[in-house]
Amino acid sequence: MTRARLTRRQMIGHAAAGATLLATPSLSRAGGERLDRLVIQSPPSGPSIVVSHAVAMGAFADVAKEVDYTLWNTGDELRAGLASGKLEVAIVPTQGAASLYNRGFPIRLVNVVTDGHCGLFSTGAPLASFAGLEGKTVALPFFNDFTGHVMRAMLAHYGISDKVTLIPAATHVEGAQLLLSGRAEAALLAEPSGSAAMMKAKQAGLAISRGVATREEWGKVTGAGNALTQAGLGVTAGFAETHPALVEGLHLALETAAADALANPAQAAADTARLTDRPAPLIAAALPHSGLHVRRASAARADLEGTYTVLLKADPGILGNALPDDGFYLL
Repeated sequence: MTRARLTRRQMIGHAAAGATLLATPSLSRAGGERLDRLVIQSPPSGPSIVVSHAVAMGAFADVAKEVDYTLWNTGDELRAGLASGKLEVAIVPTQGAASLYNRGFPIRLVNVVTDGHCGLFSTGAPLASFAGLEGKTVALPFFNDFTGHVMRAMLAHYGISDKVTLIPAATHVEGAQLLLSGRAEAALLAEPSGSAAMMKAKQAGLAISRGVATREEWGKVTGAGNALTQAGLGVTAGFAETHPALVEGLHLALETAAADALANPAQAAADTARLTDRPAPLIAAALPHSGLHVRRASAARADLEGTYTVLLKADPGILGNALPDDGFYLL
């Protein structure tokens, strides 16, 4: 597991290089508390750019004196951290968070950090629609989690569920390997795994094409806007109750970092590379396709419920048989 630990002194030093942070309201000036240590995790996908950049630019300096940032790689790893109580703050799949909430687990959604960071990749010509998967063998990471549910909803929308062969993959990296090895003709991959597959293909003299982003077609399934509110910041109810003033600070830190990452992609790529042990050129290539858009959970609720409604119709058990109620949306 990649681990990055920055002290308040280091965070402030990084913050001095980012003028955008100066516009962020200071919790300490507002008389709020500050943690000795913030433990936060994210998946290695697009949202890691936001969290890494936030850590590096000092956006959490008014939330905690020290930040312990790590990556989770599987849903089981995330759930184990939350269930054990060792993890109270993390970037979570919005479907998974809603499912846990409806099953009685004390988790709350603070915000959404991306409008979708997955897309189709294939051998040969780019796929302009999920309808183009008909007759193909497709690698599908996180088969029984959010990515899998989304793929099955898209195939059902186009009426081709029985005309596509799906190969389960444990992670997006494994899905990319299935595509590169020729075992799959297409794959639904999150960034930066999609960009990594294209880079590796080019080095090997193979032809891998980037097709449609899932968020660009999701509105056809939901009947709403083209936003696949895929991941957001979740905190445990215990954290929210013990540190209510810090929740706003966490949101503002990610909001600031996302805006700055889009404005200064080279710096964001360098920060993410340093804190997650991935090449900066890869992060730079992935960033424009990561759908970064930080919104409070309440502001994204309509888009979230559009997605949840589709999943409930497909299989009520995916979300614990109901839309999450008001208590799920912390901000």
